[in-house]
Amino acid sequence: MRQKVTIVLESNFVARWFAEVLECYGKANEVEISFACLRTSGKGGAIWEKWLPKNIIRFWASKKLENCLSPQELDQDEPLLCFGDCQNFCAGSSNANVWILEKGSDLAASGLRGWFNFFHTFFWLGHPLVFSNSKTQQRFSIFFQTRDFKLSRNLGFLRFNLEKILDFLIYDKPHGYPVWSNNDFVHFPIREYIRYPFWQFLQKIKRKVLKANWQLVKMSRKSLERFTSVDETLIPLFSGEGWADPFIADSGEGLFLFFEEIVQGKGQLSVLELNRKSLSPQGPSKTVMEKETHLSYPFVLNVDEQWYMIPENSAANDLSIYKAEAFPFEWTHFKTVFSGSKWVDTTPFFFKGKWWIFSVRKVADYGSSYQDLYLFYCDDILKDDWQVHPCNPVVSDVRHARGGGALFFYEGRLIRPAQNCHNKYGGGLQFCEVLELSEERYEERVLGEFRFPVNKPMSSFHTVALYGDHIIGDCYV
Repeated sequence: MRQKVTIVLESNFVARWFAEVLECYGKANEVEISFACLRTSGKGGAIWEKWLPKNIIRFWASKKLENCLSPQELDQDEPLLCFGDCQNFCAGSSNANVWILEKGSDLAASGLRGWFNFFHTFFWLGHPLVFSNSKTQQRFSIFFQTRDFKLSRNLGFLRFNLEKILDFLIYDKPHGYPVWSNNDFVHFPIREYIRYPFWQFLQKIKRKVLKANWQLVKMSRKSLERFTSVDETLIPLFSGEGWADPFIADSGEGLFLFFEEIVQGKGQLSVLELNRKSLSPQGPSKTVMEKETHLSYPFVLNVDEQWYMIPENSAANDLSIYKAEAFPFEWTHFKTVFSGSKWVDTTPFFFKGKWWIFSVRKVADYGSSYQDLYLFYCDDILKDDWQVHPCNPVVSDVRHARGGGALFFYEGRLIRPAQNCHNKYGGGLQFCEVLELSEERYEERVLGEFRFPVNKPMSSFHTVALYGDHIIGDCYV
């Protein structure tokens, strides 16, 4: 049976990008999309289009929706997605599957109105989308990365989230979005508007002229008491352009630090031996894995007294496990678990007799690699019995979806480090307490966040590894 959904809009003139998203979704999923417009008269923005920049015309040119239904013709059994100022109409509907995408009228609008609303509200302020159901009193926030990407990429994130909302309405798929909170809205002062172009320019200078890159930093475990970064000591680079993604492995015979080493802009995996007491390097680093694609996040684990590694190799569209033939320097491919998707920063954790595997999945090229966290579980991580968690994605929030290191216990709490990529990749590191981890449910809450003070030369925070009284992380210097 062909699925149906109705989109309720203020006007039958919408932005080109919006119409194309719905057209592509309908064809790809064999969904019949109908439109109900509260106002079908008036004109589009064609008069203004010849005066607008080409990039604005490309996305926000007017497109007229034909054969629109009147509100009285709606099928009350079909799911409805209403945009913006349609609350009064939705309040009178007896359909329980009516969702309102707030600020949606401006998002769908064409011309300068649609462009300015997106640029101001989402690209500058970083406000989330909010979609709600007045019947069930549910309200969710949708975040996507904003100021670190160009306008066209941000529209890709928006497209991906609109498709997720439709999947939820039509097929009742889990979405993982956080419950809306007043704290989700951040009003930046006017100086942010003035400062931002200069900040972008300085970042380019920093990368090209000053050769800024990721570097490892050592801190005290006391930093976790208030989740603030204190007593930072940079670990000097022995080779490469930058180091990131630290992971510590204790073999008994030595303590080793695995990390991503950036060479000519591409990541490869390297290892250092550390002093057990001070965690200072004992000799030079050595490359342990290099491929044509970018490698990072070398998660090392010990299973039955044998060492394995799950590196990130999302450019190859697979998730693979490697086995140590001569730890820690020689590794061979053991097995490919998934192929055909981009899996990012896979983080396994053994808990209550099972392996729990967290990994961010980038489903579409225009989607985000920071948004959707998937969870799997199994009895034996080395076999092909990884079970898909029924709540996937368990987290859909760029503020704390992507993994930032191994899970650990702190003062009786199970903590999952996660990257905060809302306005900048690796802008901060949030610590999430896992409240429930079972085969049926997953729940977590944010306890705090690592950020460097403005008077420090470091910026961003990405990954942490704990050992004894020390923490090794990475930052942008």
